[in-house]
Amino acid sequence: NRLRSLTMGCLLKLIPLDRSARPYSLRTTLACCADFLKQGNRSLILFPEGTRSATADIGPFKPGADLFSQRLGIPVIPVCIDGTHRVMPKGRLFPRRGTVTVLIGEMLWPRGDRSIALEVRSRILALKGNLS
Repeated sequence: NRLRSLTMGCLLKLIPLDRSARPYSLRTTLACCADFLKQGNRSLILFPEGTRSATADIGPFKPGADLFSQRLGIPVIPVCIDGTHRVMPKGRLFPRRGTVTVLIGEMLWPRGDRSIALEVRSRILALKGNLS
């Protein structure tokens, strides 16, 4: 029961995304995110690549990478998370010992209906460049 799992997700503070992005599922997920944010002092964490990388490379962003920011009227904070491909590679159940570095960029606000995904990706790549 899809709606029930979304409701449970809100109770657990986890909001699952249906990767098929059917209009109904997208509306339901956006509504769940809006309800979550209305509870105050909360943030959403979204991974615009849609999956973990098997390498240190930043993959392409999914087409709706900034849709949540636009539809919910919330800012995006670009974040570069480096080292997770070594500490917890795809397929591994538990992390191994290692270093993960997190770099946080400056906040970007949505600009009407214009996508900011390219700018967010560019800023994440710039943050990653600071690791060298």
